[in-house]
Amino acid sequence: NEYKENLCTMVDFFSRELLGNSTSRILLLSPPPLDEGQWCMGNRTLEQSELYAKACEEVASAKETQFVDLWRAIRAAPEWEDCLSDGLHLSAKGNEIVFDQVLRAIEDNLPQCLPDAIARDAPLWSEVTEALESGKTLEEIF
Repeated sequence: NEYKENLCTMVDFFSRELLGNSTSRILLLSPPPLDEGQWCMGNRTLEQSELYAKACEEVASAKETQFVDLWRAIRAAPEWEDCLSDGLHLSAKGNEIVFDQVLRAIEDNLPQCLPDAIARDAPLWSEVTEALESGKTLEEIF
């Protein structure tokens, strides 16, 4: 279907253009579930959102990328509907689940992408703030 074709196109592009034809550092996230009780625009359904999640998982498998199943993770949450602010878009609770799931996937499968493992080109904002508060100039910091 068109969704899977578009995902494949994106994976191929990033693999080719940014990762030297490797898909090992690509992480696909499934779309979240849809709460039909809250979402009143259009004719989307929970079942359709699950089909999209399964299609994303199939692409991840075919392209040998990492996959995070947000659909299942959110559905597994107590009162999962509270993870969506309007039935479609994530609430703060939903974003916490995304954060936890993505961080777990990175820790388990892509440890080289953890924040402490990535070389920085500039100091962290907290380091800049601390240095400025101690009287340093931006020229001294950078």
